[in-house]
Amino acid sequence: MNNQRLVIILSIVLLALLGGGYFVLFANKAKPAPVATSEDQQILTLKPEDIGLTISARDDKHAVKFTISKASDISSVDYELDYTAEGNIPRGAVGHEDTKNGVIDTKYIELGSCSSGHCKYDAGVTEVKLVLKVNKTDGKVYEVTQTLSLTD
Repeated sequence: MNNQRLVIILSIVLLALLGGGYFVLFANKAKPAPVATSEDQQILTLKPEDIGLTISARDDKHAVKFTISKASDISSVDYELDYTAEGNIPRGAVGHEDTKNGVIDTKYIELGSCSSGHCKYDAGVTEVKLVLKVNKTDGKVYEVTQTLSLTD
């Protein structure tokens, strides 16, 4: 009876050691490769004047547009327009613009929602922030940020 218990205990210990060894050896191989963090990547930035960026509001201040006049070495831009509406509600718009004839000139971007030609504008918007991801023709990517006050 003692020998039987000893064999069972030794079998359990052996199985536990083998299972633990397998886990240690092969669990590390299943881990995904580390992902580059923002600390590893250098974000290149430009000033708005470097690309001839101007942002302007429509007379009623319910829409804004931007123009990039120095776009000869820019293939395209991706933009994010952020603002806060009445009630402290974060709002925004995103889009993409390609360079045409060395210039980027957008249509007005409505500060609200539009459907079938009817717009409901967000109230209480006092400032908009434009963040551009500038894609250069040499493959480099830059970020440009500019803010426009709508209270002036």
